[in-house]
Amino acid sequence: MSLGTCVGEAVHLLQAALPAAVGFRLALTAGDDTVQGDPAQLQQVVVNLCTNAAHALGEAGGTVEIELTELELDASLAERTPELRPGRHLHLTVSDAGEGMSPEVQQRIFEPFFTTKSVGQGTGLGLSAAHGIVSHHGGAISVVSSPGEGTTVHLIFPRCDRSEQAPQEHCTNGREHVLLVDDEEDMVMVVRQILEELGYRVTATYSSTEVLALLREDPEQFDILITDHAMPALTGLELAEAALALRPGLPVALCTGYSQARARERAKALGVARFLLKPITVNRLGTAIREALDGIAEEPPLDR
Repeated sequence: MSLGTCVGEAVHLLQAALPAAVGFRLALTAGDDTVQGDPAQLQQVVVNLCTNAAHALGEAGGTVEIELTELELDASLAERTPELRPGRHLHLTVSDAGEGMSPEVQQRIFEPFFTTKSVGQGTGLGLSAAHGIVSHHGGAISVVSSPGEGTTVHLIFPRCDRSEQAPQEHCTNGREHVLLVDDEEDMVMVVRQILEELGYRVTATYSSTEVLALLREDPEQFDILITDHAMPALTGLELAEAALALRPGLPVALCTGYSQARARERAKALGVARFLLKPITVNRLGTAIREALDGIAEEPPLDR
């Protein structure tokens, strides 16, 4: 996979979710940025680091700087980083000019559940999870920070030859007409933009009752329904049931922020084609929609 593409997609999603005062400056200059990895997990790392950086910038906002360069690790450098072996690597940095961290805080940042955020603002799993994912990918992560001078997170991943890449998943693009509903405006904006970039025509709304009105008007005009689960008026499951009564066989993708066995079972019984857990990556969303449209049966677990 291309690490630069993975980073770019993560930032693309974040731009709609973070405050307008937070901007991004990307310098993805690595010529060959191929790594062996899981795009969803590595996007989670980038999202966690950028969210932390945005929080450090505070209400005044600022710029999160992201750089990706090639790095040749010689024996002396590898000795100082026992997680890595000499050879070709990629060096990813995420920097902010925010409040920075004291040495005492830096010593604990990779501990599970350690957080400097107020109650309700975070779980403290961000850097701990990032550390685990980076280690699992054969990489290393470190942090340089000073109070009042900002923070830079350094990530180093081993590069691989393009010939070593796993076979690409089938095409996720399409030209079908998608009906999208979510009561969160930011989510609608992000998902709509992703789908349109994949080639789909999108009709988007924030109202489950408006979806029913559109389907009653012409149930054949849409090729798939993508709906959030927790919404006012009608839940995603209730909407799916009503939509399938109006248009039997309509592919439905149900998105939710939490997993609940009963909801999964009901969704499957109703004929819902996909049950997706948020956060949903670009590749995962595109693949799920393409497979649902093509009538490919979903293999367990439902939220792959």
